[in-house]
Formats: sequence, structure tokens, C-alpha cells
Amino acid sequence: MKTFQDGDPLFGAMMHAIANLWPNGTAVLSGCAPTGSSTTRQVTVAGGTVVINGTVVSISQQTKTLDAATFDRYDLVSINTSGQAIVTKGVDTRRVPPVPANSVPIAICLVETGQTALPTDRIYDTRMDAFRLSSLNINADKNWNRKNITNLGKISPISWLAVTGNDPLLISKTGNPSTTVSFTQQVEKGNIKIVALGEGAGYYYGLPQTRVFHVYLNGDEIWSQSQGLSWDGEQSYYSSFSAIVDEDLVIEPGDALTLSVTGVTSSVTMEIYATPIVAPYGLVV
Repeated sequence: MKTFQDGDPLFGAMMHAIANLWPNGTAVLSGCAPTGSSTTRQVTVAGGTVVINGTVVSISQQTKTLDAATFDRYDLVSINTSGQAIVTKGVDTRRVPPVPANSVPIAICLVETGQTALPTDRIYDTRMDAFRLSSLNINADKNWNRKNITNLGKISPISWLAVTGNDPLLISKTGNPSTTVSFTQQVEKGNIKIVALGEGAGYYYGLPQTRVFHVYLNGDEIWSQSQGLSWDGEQSYYSSFSAIVDEDLVIEPGDALTLSVTGVTSSVTMEIYATPIVAPYGLVV
């Protein structure tokens, strides 16, 4: 498998994936390694999992045959939202075609004039793995002679790739009287910001005069806040509710967060954000 070097003509395609796809929820989660053939112009994409625009897609192993070349060209292999490997054929000499919409790039193949095989050294691995940077596992919390590789001891793909004025919203989930968000397909712990929202509710005699919002992590309460009645001059009511639960909560694979309201029930919404300090290394569902 070829690796990228300074001045390589494929660098622009990689930068597109880094700057535009990865920050917007498009990456390889696992597998999907491309391999070539020493006897045919075929590239095989291994089974795995990708996420495209925030939607998880499972991939089965697939093999694509590339057309013969009348000039040296680059073909782009990517995965679409249907989980199918697609080939975008290069139309200019040694110029990489653009990444198709709603797809994640897997490999760029150099097909030279007269070439009948597709050996390993003609395939560039362009997977944007959500848990790797340029195919290297980086442990930001490791003690390197008593120093972390970041000042905070953690690294964020989102904050590293783009400077944002607000924390990126990962998911907003609503339920009545509770809602649960689960964290899956992670390989490392990560940090999130949690916002709890509650719908306004009417009040009549006999109902509790306070309602309480609770957040549970794996069944254990980690936060609660009471809300009293409001008065509009004619009647009492519960106004809409909004509170920041945690600015930088550590979550791990398999964790589940539940927001609920007791006392007077209503719809509740839990918003999960990637913090500017460190984004979660996984998905929320």
C-alpha cells in the first residue's frame, strides 16, 4: 500500500476528506482495507463499517475491476450510503477525480497504460478512519517523558480540523417522559457536553408544584435540577426548561445516558455536543 508524501498529487483528495468529510460525520469506523491483485486490474475492499453524514453503514467484502487505461490515470474507490463500493474513473492524466457526494473514500488506484494488474504499490489507502490519523494510532494521554502530546492530554478530530464558534451538535433526542442516548462503536473514551431541555406544561390543582429533571449514566444519577411553577398573572404553569448538565463529561464504549422528568411529566430532549476540548470517539444513537 502506498503512503502519501509531500508533493504527492493525491494530497488534495486527502485534504478534502480531512477538511470536509470527517468533520461532518463521514469516515471509516472499522475495516474496509483495500487490496490489489498481482494478476488482474482488481481492487478488493474488505468488510467493515463506515459512517456517512452521521449514518452508520455496514460493508461486505467487494471486488471491483478497473477499466484498461489508454493514458495513466487515477481511479477513486469509495463506499456509498447503500454500502456499495463504487469506482469513479479518472478522466485526466494523473489527476484524481472528485469524491462523489454522500460517499466515503477508500482508495485511489493508479492505472497505467497497458497495465493488466493492480499491485499493492499502485493503491493509495485514503480511508479517513475515525480512530486513526494517517493510519497511525495516537495515544494523546500517554506519558511521553512526563509530557502529553497535547497540553490537555487529549486530542479532538473536530477541534483539530476546524475552529468552530460553537460546540458541534452530535444528536438531539426527544422522549416523554424520558429519553436515552447510547454510545456505541467506540475504541477510546471521549468527552461530551450535555444539555437538558423540557417542554412547558400546564398546571392544575393537585399536581406537584415542582418537577425534577434527572440525568442518569448507566442507571446512576449524575445530575438533577428542580423547576418551580411560573405565574402569568392568571394561572400557574411550568415554563420550558433548559440547563447545561455537564460541559465535559467523559464517556466510554457502551455508556448510556438517560434524561427523565418526574413530578409533572412532559416531553424532554437531550442534546449531545462534541466539546471543543475533545470529541467523542464514536457514535451516539
